[in-house]
Amino acid sequence: MIGANSSEILPGEAQGNIMASDSQIGFEAMPTYSIAEAKDNFSKLVDQALAGDEVTITRHGKPVAELRAKTLDKPGWPSPDLVAQLAERAKKRTQMKELGVDAVRKLRDDFP
Repeated sequence: MIGANSSEILPGEAQGNIMASDSQIGFEAMPTYSIAEAKDNFSKLVDQALAGDEVTITRHGKPVAELRAKTLDKPGWPSPDLVAQLAERAKKRTQMKELGVDAVRKLRDDFP
């Protein structure tokens, strides 16, 4: 710095630690493995992913892949609210006087 009261910072001078590290915030780093380590311990890494960890795989020290558990879509039934809405809509539809198949037969048979 130029003077004790100056706020000007010269090139090359540190401004102090203004960024908090992940450990200070409460984040834990993702486990990181090289491709060779991942290959040798693949089933262990899959178990880690299934347990909720995300695993980073690196090549030459640079992240190239992440391994995490697939979230499964829950196949299920429609909600009771949706069923009630559909039933209400069905009640409001106009009723046909005859079945659709009978109407088609009549049209077909009446065709000259």
